[in-house]
Amino acid sequence: MAYDVHVLDQAERKAVIDAQKAATTSRHPFMYRDRSQHLPVVRLPLGLLIYRMANTRTEVEQLECIQKGGLSDDFFSNGEENQTAQKAQHEILLRMSKDEKGSIYKELELRREQIEPLLVTAYGVVVNGNRRLAAMRDLQASDAKSYKAFSHVDAMVLDEAADALELEIIETELQLIPETKLAYGWVESRMKLRHFRDDRGYSLEKIADLMRYSKPEEVNQRIGELELAEEYLARYLRKPKTYRLVEKSEQVFHELGDRLAKKTGDDTELSRHIGFMLIKESDKLGTRVYDLREAFGKHSQAVVQRLAQELEIGVGPAPAESPGDQSPADDPLDGLTAPAAPYLKEMLGILADPAKAPELAPRIVEIHREIKEAEKDAGVKGAALAKAVKAHRFLQEIDLSASDVDRLDAIEAQLDSILTVASQLKEKLAKLARSKRGAKSGERRKK
Repeated sequence: MAYDVHVLDQAERKAVIDAQKAATTSRHPFMYRDRSQHLPVVRLPLGLLIYRMANTRTEVEQLECIQKGGLSDDFFSNGEENQTAQKAQHEILLRMSKDEKGSIYKELELRREQIEPLLVTAYGVVVNGNRRLAAMRDLQASDAKSYKAFSHVDAMVLDEAADALELEIIETELQLIPETKLAYGWVESRMKLRHFRDDRGYSLEKIADLMRYSKPEEVNQRIGELELAEEYLARYLRKPKTYRLVEKSEQVFHELGDRLAKKTGDDTELSRHIGFMLIKESDKLGTRVYDLREAFGKHSQAVVQRLAQELEIGVGPAPAESPGDQSPADDPLDGLTAPAAPYLKEMLGILADPAKAPELAPRIVEIHREIKEAEKDAGVKGAALAKAVKAHRFLQEIDLSASDVDRLDAIEAQLDSILTVASQLKEKLAKLARSKRGAKSGERRKK
């Protein structure tokens, strides 16, 4: 049987908690307001508490629920005291409690007892332990006899003065403790960064300290990765806020953001859409997009040019800019310091079309492979000269005056061997040179 969520009046919840606080002598240590405090621990009926809606971990799930149900944007944010919203939040938290990466549900199912107290406000809102509460409620509803210990829950109670910002900071710091079983997803953690920067007005230094980043500039970089993912969802896929589609793509958006930061003009937009196209088709490419990162990195221009040639799009020089040229207001290449070659604008339109991704992404993969192989071949062709230069340097560095006298004969033998190898290489070199001269002479006679 499923648990039936009921929301008691806020005043009623507070009265029960106040009475329990007055009667209890139990205390539990908790780091609060930069010092260790001993908060009162109370025993409360399972149905008394409510879930905190400003829960970073559930934010993505809430957005998905709103979209699927056609709900108002503030369904959760303004629904903390609303029974329907609390029921929806319960279902989200229950699913998350069963996550294989840290199944709280399975642990409680086996132990059949609460291990540590929840953390709640003076009004009965759960600050930490929302998933545990959802799991205990479900287990108790499914078998009240076996899980009778869950008819009531232990909770540490914060003082009445704890405000919304303090609750956010507490939540954030608790999720950064190494023992946490299920940390924020990458999207949620970057949403938290943006919230502290944009909504709370925190400095980058303060956010970096709170979120354990080594450098303040990392904060903006991480937020940029989230905004890049949001652009991919909203502008490219036309599916805004469907964060589930990018929940496994943290590293790819990190790599894409890093490479776009080093680009300018039309190359930036083309590279962005190469990345988007590869991300969209990532499950069908037979390789990780991470391994294709230079397709939207240092090889992006070569990729675009070769793809244009395969599509039989003329690749020519950029035209001279005329005084009468006017760029359309919605032109994605508007504002470049120099006019883009016509084929680049045409290629941007092609790459920006997600419908073309199934056809073009595999071709981009193949072009990237060919570029990498050519790069490797060039390295092999230059290897002989590189090794000859290295050998020459090593020979020059030999200091015979510092050598042990007993080893002079061995050194002489090595030098004789080196001369022999060098003579053999010179003979091969002479044959190759004669062969190439002969080939060129034959070509001239044919002409």
